[in-house]
Amino acid sequence: EVAAERVDMVHKAELYNECRQEHAELTQMSHNIKDLGGALDMPAAFLGSVDGELDDVSASLDRLQEEAGWKLGGPELVQLMKDSDTGLKQLQAQRRRRLCSENLRYNVYVPAVGVGPGDDGKFETKYDNPPVDLLCAVNANLLERSDIRVLLLSGPAGSGKSTFLMELAKELDMEYARQSESAGGMEVLVLSVSLSSLQNPLTNLFYEALTQKGLRDTEIDELRNLVHAGNVGLIFLLDDYEKMPKLIQFKNLYKSNRLEQYRPQQPIPSGAAAAYPKVIITARTEMLSRDEYYYRAFLPIEEGSSEHHASRGFKELRITAFNE
Repeated sequence: EVAAERVDMVHKAELYNECRQEHAELTQMSHNIKDLGGALDMPAAFLGSVDGELDDVSASLDRLQEEAGWKLGGPELVQLMKDSDTGLKQLQAQRRRRLCSENLRYNVYVPAVGVGPGDDGKFETKYDNPPVDLLCAVNANLLERSDIRVLLLSGPAGSGKSTFLMELAKELDMEYARQSESAGGMEVLVLSVSLSSLQNPLTNLFYEALTQKGLRDTEIDELRNLVHAGNVGLIFLLDDYEKMPKLIQFKNLYKSNRLEQYRPQQPIPSGAAAAYPKVIITARTEMLSRDEYYYRAFLPIEEGSSEHHASRGFKELRITAFNE
């Protein structure tokens, strides 16, 4: 309502983008509560009406943004292009807004526990394969290693994968916000994406993820150039793999999106930027169990590389269900 009452069309468009981001976050929270309710056998019936209201809000935003788009013509559109922040600054501002929100980890979040593969390849907790704090494990198995590109976070329905990913995003936001403040520090951006919300996750993941965050084509191109120059590193947090259409399940998104293109296109002396992009993707074990060789769908296969070579850049951790 506040955005609709604005006369300044540039400000109106910016407010609509903020509304769209808040709507996406509320929708993700609704999905997370449903998963948790299912795991605890406590159906959240009230979310039925909430989902309906969220759908109404989405339809209203579509209509209002379309109207604003038609009105933003001629000189006003030119002024918007001149005055608005760059795509990088928009993402930085969104990160600051998230960090100003309530600290989830220390108020309502129960730290997640998981397990890696044992010597026998099974994800079972044993004396020689103890459970680990997932935040620590993600750091050790992905973020602190330049050779690992993809981390699969698997677990049964309702085990807390989406909730953990939200917590991880916040932890990473805080860490990389501190790093970017240091002199000469490379900017690392965390892009959280619900795969089920994308129209074409097979080949258009990067573009759709950023348009959902309110960036325009010119800003997306600018961000891509910053990545190629080694000034920005990307971490993709991809949720809800099993909720994609069945026809594209077990398709390798890293390969089909050519995610290796989102790294520096020239040698970087420090080598820091060359470790990116990194991908964390969640998937239900119920779906993965349908294919003995499911891991192939998550290998960081680059153009001209083999599965054997790509397997060196892949790790999997399994989250422990709440009732275990």
